[in-house]
Amino acid sequence: MSRYGGEDSRGYSFVFHQLPRSAHVGVPQMTYYTYQLRCEDGSLYAGIASDLKRRMQEHFSADPKCAKYTRSHPPKALCAAWESADRNAASRLEYRLKKLPKQKKEILAAGGSLRDVFDGDFAADYRPLSSEEISRCTPF
Repeated sequence: MSRYGGEDSRGYSFVFHQLPRSAHVGVPQMTYYTYQLRCEDGSLYAGIASDLKRRMQEHFSADPKCAKYTRSHPPKALCAAWESADRNAASRLEYRLKKLPKQKKEILAAGGSLRDVFDGDFAADYRPLSSEEISRCTPF
């Protein structure tokens, strides 16, 4: 059995075909958000969501779908959020946020730009949400 095909139990051969990238043109893409929460103990939590308002309701209501971290560290406020074109980009930003030292996380929580914290063109892939957009996503 090769990486791209094989034989089933009846002896029939099959091959997996991957669509070229151009075949995905015209398919609507979901928007993803990377966000930063301030918790009641002063800590900061970063996560991603495709529906930011729903995700905030889960976190703030201690819904079973909320993160384990926010169950034991209840969130106090949504500090910052960024929009990205796809899940991969949102996950990259979440990973980099989690690796930042506390001092740089605090810069972002205080309203700083991604450009203040990250070098190069990394920040160009993300649109920061305005304070009005953030307040619409907060359930209180």
